[in-house]
Order: sequence, then structure tokens, then C-alpha cells
Amino acid sequence: MVTKAAEAAEVSVRCPRKWVARYLAAGDLGLLVRSSAPNRIPRRRDEERVAAIAALRRLRFGMRRDRAGAARAAPASRAATAHIHSCFTAYAGRRAGG
Repeated sequence: MVTKAAEAAEVSVRCPRKWVARYLAAGDLGLLVRSSAPNRIPRRRDEERVAAIAALRRLRFGMRRDRAGAARAAPASRAATAHIHSCFTAYAGRRAGG
């Protein structure tokens, strides 16, 4: 029965099986649209560290938002260049209200 429904809806068999399982587990509530946002973010940036890197950027390395500035700041902050650059970008977005 699920296979025929999948063919009629032109989706894989896995999709209706997933919805049937949700319905059997939680009834009508299981069919509600659920958020795809994660419940937790295990590698979230530490806000204090972002603020410290942003201060280092303002004091010693100018306000340029490029990888060269991140490369200059990396040894002083003892962090990877990519991490420094992502902190620069995150901080700039917060200052702009984003």
C-alpha cells in the first residue's frame, strides 16, 4: 500500500514510510511540520573569545575584513586563521545589526 502511494505521489518509498512511522508514533501531532533547526550546536563559537579576537583586530590589525588580517592575528590569538576570519565576519555582522 505504501509503495502504491509513493508511486502515485511520485516520491521515493522511504518518504511515505517516514510519515506513516510518525503517525503511528505520535498520531495527528506527528504529521505537523517540524523545525529543521538543530536542538544544539556543539561547536558554537565562544562569545567571549569572539569579542577578544574582535578587540585584537581593532587594536592591532586594522578593520580590514580579509584573510590577510586573519593571518596576522592568528599567532597573537593562538587560533587557526580560518577561525579568526570567521570571528571577524561574525563580529562585523553583529556590528551591522545582522
